[in-house]
Amino acid sequence: MKINDLEPGMLLRPVDGRKPAISPLNAESPLDCDPLELVMISDEEGTENFIMMYLGCKHQNFLIDGVNKHHIISTRGKTVLTTGYQFRYLIPDNAHSL
Repeated sequence: MKINDLEPGMLLRPVDGRKPAISPLNAESPLDCDPLELVMISDEEGTENFIMMYLGCKHQNFLIDGVNKHHIISTRGKTVLTTGYQFRYLIPDNAHSL
């Protein structure tokens, strides 16, 4: 998926063979969320039930993977940050569209 195709409120899911992992950040997030990062890792099991909502992006005063433009995602009751690099492993989830 390309970043230019993202819109706030869009539902996303991982491509087959990838699984989201939520890991702690070493930086403090100025947002009202836990300093967590979404990273896509290889996985043999299916991820059909893992749905994420894209909330938007924000330039911040700390780096993740060397960039300060962070994308905000809501998943499984948590608000997490990620970089544009991770979106190559995400696709729109048309099955759960409104």
